[in-house]
Amino acid sequence: MIEKINLVIQMVLWAYIAWKDLKTKEISLKYCIFLAVIGCVTAIYSKTSVLELLSGASIGILFLVVAYLSGERIGYGDGMCITAMGLWQGGTRLVFILCLTMLAIVIVGGALLVLKKVTKKSRLPMMPFVYGALCVLVISG
Repeated sequence: MIEKINLVIQMVLWAYIAWKDLKTKEISLKYCIFLAVIGCVTAIYSKTSVLELLSGASIGILFLVVAYLSGERIGYGDGMCITAMGLWQGGTRLVFILCLTMLAIVIVGGALLVLKKVTKKSRLPMMPFVYGALCVLVISG
């Protein structure tokens, strides 16, 4: 029962972050920290291995490094959220989520380019795609 309540809370928070990213193209640090704390508590409760937690967080930290090196072509907020999600989902599941995310971004971005709705310089918000991939993972079990 506690797992289901936690999942609902997490999904609502991730939906809110995706919506805010879509609307404002900004992600609040306080929500990322809150999600990271919930993720750690969930991981401890579910007895997720420390290695799995660290691998998930490391992927997010790598996103933060890429954000810095690329002049924020990937936003710091995206990196913080990926770090928080890594603490919740662990490295293995996070890699799956990110693969689905990138696939969706390529498909949607390509379609928008073909339809001339965006240019090559346009930036798409990442969190709505991450949330969609997370939903696929949750639904598929």
